[in-house]
Amino acid sequence: MKKKVVKKAGFIVLFTGILAVAFFVTRTHYFKKGLNDGRGGQALEQVGLHHIYKMLLDDERYVDLNEHVELNMWLAIPTLYEFTKNKNASEDMREAAVRTLSTAVKYFYINPRIIKVPESLNLNESTQKIIAEKIKQEDIEDDLKNTLKNVAPLLEAPMDELSGFLNHIVLQMYFDELKAQSVFNNLVEQRYFPGKERKMSGLTVMTPSGGGSWSGSGSKSEIGGFKFDYKKPKLKGYFDGDELVVNGESYGKLNKNDVIDFRMPGHVFVNDQERKPQNQ
Repeated sequence: MKKKVVKKAGFIVLFTGILAVAFFVTRTHYFKKGLNDGRGGQALEQVGLHHIYKMLLDDERYVDLNEHVELNMWLAIPTLYEFTKNKNASEDMREAAVRTLSTAVKYFYINPRIIKVPESLNLNESTQKIIAEKIKQEDIEDDLKNTLKNVAPLLEAPMDELSGFLNHIVLQMYFDELKAQSVFNNLVEQRYFPGKERKMSGLTVMTPSGGGSWSGSGSKSEIGGFKFDYKKPKLKGYFDGDELVVNGESYGKLNKNDVIDFRMPGHVFVNDQERKPQNQ
């Protein structure tokens, strides 16, 4: 009886082992399949999108694409700024919005947007000039000439109406650009630039984002020293515990609890006050 129980138990263990192996083999299969499908989907998206980008870049009809992209990014700044303060949005989404907005602020700070006052459209005047020039052509047939003469007065009212409609759109876009400029100016005053806050004993240092090196040290009893080197924009300097040197020029002394901000390209702020090189 004991042998039969042991034999039966052995079959159960063996069968359970086979099921476990089959289970893990199946899971492994689907896991690998998921990875391959994921890589395939990414490759599909990457090749498809970049092929579209390449066609756009090579197509002379899209020479103004950069202007359209920049304009859309510019006009979205006020809405994105409001979204960063939306308490109903998730924290992750707001953080992503802050990063994206700060990047846009830096882009337009380095590449200022020029807003032009729009010219009023007068489609009726342009249309009448085209018709008049066509009628004056020597090779035009009499029937076509008479038709154009009869049609010209009929186009005045619809062309004026269309001009008014288009002028309204252009003027509204102009006002939207001015709104974006106002929000942008406010963000620049706040130094709403991408970067990282670094704290050490006695100092807070705001460094820009991007490729660069940073090192800092300090103790509880003294102000910490630091040094940094960024390529774009060029920003290289150090603080040896006494004097702050940036791009080879002295920016004076620092005291304990000072906040130093290097995020705005080409400027140095200490405790929210801009500092100029000491030799200027």
